[in-house]
Amino acid sequence: MYKNEDNRSKDELLLEIERLRAQLTEAEKTLNAIRSCGVDAQVFLDDKGEQVFTLKDAECPYRVFIEEMRDGAVSLSSVGNILYCNRSFSRIVKVPTENLIGTNILQIISPDSISLFETLLTKETTVPSKREIDLLAGDGTIIPSYLSINSIKVVNEWKIYIVVTDLTNIKEKEKALLKAHDELEVRVHERTFELSKSNDALKTEIFECKQAEEKVRNAHKQLSDIIEFLPDATFAIDAEKKVIVWNRATEEMTGIKKEDILGKGDYAYSTPFYGKRRPILINLTSGSDCEIEEQYDFLENEGRLIYAEKFVPYLYGGKGGYIRGRTSPLFDGDGKWAGSLESIRDITERKNMEEALRTSEEKYRNIVETAQEGIWVLDKKGKTIYVNKRMAEMVGYPVKDMLGSHIFGFMDDETRSLVKSKMGHWKQGFSYKHEIRFLRGDGSYIWTLLSTKTILDASGHYNGILGMITDISDLKKMEEIRLENESLIYANNIKSEFMAVMSHELKTPLSSIIGYSQLMKENIHGELNEKQEYYVNNILEGSKHLLDLINSILDMVRIEAGKMLLVIEEVSVPVTIEAILHFIEEQAKVHNVVLKKEMDPEVDIIEVDKQKFKQIMLNLLNNAIKFSKDGGGIVIIRTKRDGDMARISVSDTGIGIKKIDLKRLFLKFEQLDSSSARKYEGTGLGLSITKQLVEMHGGTIMVESKYGEGSTFTFSLPIKAEK
Repeated sequence: MYKNEDNRSKDELLLEIERLRAQLTEAEKTLNAIRSCGVDAQVFLDDKGEQVFTLKDAECPYRVFIEEMRDGAVSLSSVGNILYCNRSFSRIVKVPTENLIGTNILQIISPDSISLFETLLTKETTVPSKREIDLLAGDGTIIPSYLSINSIKVVNEWKIYIVVTDLTNIKEKEKALLKAHDELEVRVHERTFELSKSNDALKTEIFECKQAEEKVRNAHKQLSDIIEFLPDATFAIDAEKKVIVWNRATEEMTGIKKEDILGKGDYAYSTPFYGKRRPILINLTSGSDCEIEEQYDFLENEGRLIYAEKFVPYLYGGKGGYIRGRTSPLFDGDGKWAGSLESIRDITERKNMEEALRTSEEKYRNIVETAQEGIWVLDKKGKTIYVNKRMAEMVGYPVKDMLGSHIFGFMDDETRSLVKSKMGHWKQGFSYKHEIRFLRGDGSYIWTLLSTKTILDASGHYNGILGMITDISDLKKMEEIRLENESLIYANNIKSEFMAVMSHELKTPLSSIIGYSQLMKENIHGELNEKQEYYVNNILEGSKHLLDLINSILDMVRIEAGKMLLVIEEVSVPVTIEAILHFIEEQAKVHNVVLKKEMDPEVDIIEVDKQKFKQIMLNLLNNAIKFSKDGGGIVIIRTKRDGDMARISVSDTGIGIKKIDLKRLFLKFEQLDSSSARKYEGTGLGLSITKQLVEMHGGTIMVESKYGEGSTFTFSLPIKAEK
């Protein structure tokens, strides 16, 4: 039997190698146990695309140890893909390490050994399987090797670790193998000592990592509790668009419990809101989408935050509501997009208030804009910040030209001085009402009644003036007219009083003149010669005319003063008219006027003041005769019943009245022929008094005339007088 330098046989050396391998296996188990902690992990993907974690800092001593081993070390996934190999294994199979990672181990096994190796590989046991297996090198050569295969269950999954010993040198060079064994033994002792020290440090590090993990778990729970009890509905999705957060407020808003939706994807989170699966606001965090954006009434971006508003019909069991959503992306530790978060606030009440406010604002704006009063709002410097259309119309400027202008620009110096004196009171909060004259755009003035109210800011400080302006131009004109009328009434009363006094004073001596003239004409005191008789006739005729004038003036004064009273009695119209015609018969003959009458039998007894009725008839008949043509004419009296009224007309074939003169016909002291050489005498009071007497009876009077052909005066009186 072959002996080495310390007299150990080959079998003894092989036993020593097996012992060292057992130590190495134990080291691998320790390393895998450390890896299972999941703290400070290095991440790589296995053949299924799943993540595997290792402790980078903690395994450094083991990695150095393994990398320095002469034997090959290989870590496999559960399906046989190489997750790790050391340089020795790369050297043994003559393939670079980077080409080996991810390669299935069967590609490196000799075809003759594949069946045996697969049998060993499928065993899920912690007891190592040891066999000589031929490897297929990268250059195609067969490498006899001794494989120690160990399966370790890590996080419910089997991991395979293989130590590969190249038996080529052992079989070919026994001496070299023994020497390598001695060196390996020394190295194992050294590495074991180092590992012992590293283990102590690693235990401390693991303890600290567990504490850190605990803090992270506590922080995660606090964050979860905060999200859970947020008043806004909040949900989140991961990178695969699966729901990972669904808080209580979201449950209440949608009626969907978290256990029924967590983990679901394919836009399942949109169904509770919109009744179908489709992209919504939260999906905009991964990129803009016009189709999604068009679904919202309002959408705004602020950096990574996206805000949107919309009415959602499926909320609260189909009642629906307005919501305001806010979404933002979520990133992992490497800054890669890992999902999105959306919080939703029910703004239905706010929207309803906004709508009510808009409706109210529109309502009151319409009221303000259609108000008959002008509304003028000034800032604290007196500049215009608002006027309604009515105000602009009142001062004759467009609204846009008034905005920003000082109110003093619409006043003359006198008004400006007045308003300046009042502004101090405004600033102290006193209300103010005064008549103000504004200067219009066309240079004219408009009188207004200005009422002011002080505007205060939130702190109660003076911030401007609200003015309500009423156009009182018409009132001013009416006031002027009223004052003028009062002046005229006063003057008229003075005139009437004067005329009444003067008429009374004139009537007394005039009666004496008429009486004495009549005595002289009757030759009681002796015969009058022709000349004397001519003078007496003129005196008598003039006196009578003057007496008629005085009587007319007295009648007018009594009517205007309201002192003329009616004595109502039953009067026979036919009898009275017959008596009047007989009375003026001589006068008509003098003017060659024929008097006629056409009487309606239904017009008989009426209730009137008999004397006033005679006066009305005589005035109209006298005018008809007086204004007859030179060759004479015809005057016709007609009566006609018209319901409860008796209609009486006096028609003539005289000179008629021009159309332009008709409106002056019933005015006092109006003579249509006012020239100094006028042909017809008169006071101009007859028709005015006639009209007033008719109206005192509750009747009306009118005239129809054609110049050169004649006139018809018609008056109507109630058959039964009002009691």
